[in-house]
Amino acid sequence: MKKNKYALSLLLFVLLFLVTYSWIFKNYDMNLLIESLKLCDTKYILLAIFSILMFPLFEAIFLISISKDMNIKMSFYKALGYVFTEIYFSGITPSSMGGQPIQMYEMKKDGIDYYKSSIIVLLNTIIYKFTLIFLLILSLIFFGRLIFNFSMFFNVLIILGFLLNLVIIIFFISLVYSKKTINFIKKIVYLFINKLFFIKNKNAKKEKFDEMINKYNILSDFTRNRPFLFVKSFIILLLQRMSFLLVSYFIYKSFGLSDYNIFIIIAFQVCVVASVDFLPIPGGVMATEGIILSVNGLLYKKDYVLSSMLLQRSISFYLLVLLSFVFYLIFCYNKRGRKGEKAYEKEYS
Repeated sequence: MKKNKYALSLLLFVLLFLVTYSWIFKNYDMNLLIESLKLCDTKYILLAIFSILMFPLFEAIFLISISKDMNIKMSFYKALGYVFTEIYFSGITPSSMGGQPIQMYEMKKDGIDYYKSSIIVLLNTIIYKFTLIFLLILSLIFFGRLIFNFSMFFNVLIILGFLLNLVIIIFFISLVYSKKTINFIKKIVYLFINKLFFIKNKNAKKEKFDEMINKYNILSDFTRNRPFLFVKSFIILLLQRMSFLLVSYFIYKSFGLSDYNIFIIIAFQVCVVASVDFLPIPGGVMATEGIILSVNGLLYKKDYVLSSMLLQRSISFYLLVLLSFVFYLIFCYNKRGRKGEKAYEKEYS
């Protein structure tokens, strides 16, 4: 069932990609596009590629750091494998969190229990989304007038993206730290166990779920008593965010432009990310291209609008998804390498 789900998501992703770029190449002068790309400064293109390659590296550093705090051994190779797994499946599914269940499954294969991997994934989600909220607030404080004067539709998407991310952060925080939320979830799970006729040994299932929740509470207490863990994680994931956002600035500089400074370019890119973050489209394909085209119409000279969007999107998304797919295949089928560095866990002190 899951394989069919991801196969359909991949098919939809490819379909949206083909529709988007067939429309672009049909409606724009390809000779003009090629000529504008020839004008790009190669060193800035290389900086953009380097910047996006730092994106998975920072998340791998986060996974190693948080795992170390939880007394879980995780090699850099494994951490990268988990990161590329999440990036690939999130990229082809209609949700920015679509790859996390597969990421947790890969961790389970290496001996990391679901209740522990769920804490790692939740912390990653909470703090990563918090970095977006943080940067979005800064962007609107310093450049709100310029941004909100750009497009009413863009403004609506920004506000919706902000509110959705805020709701997700609040929900996940309550999931980790609110006993009321945990008890509510327990009631729901118990209700399903009691109602579903095909579940046998209902009491045993409830006891197993209670055991998992108790372990989950121990980990919640563990993170609650280590406030520096959040500061450290925020810095790492903020750097990860910036490695992605800087791609737009390097692409802008590659065309020899200097009308807008780095802060304005990044502020607009933050708003682009926020505006498409909640859309149920695999990889935000079509929607992201359209919004970037619109924003670049303001930031770039007319002849560079399309070519800058193609470069920016190719490096910041399609290149990253392609690399993630290749690494994911290697990671999945390199059983000997993964077996040789089997993860182990110790009990908390």
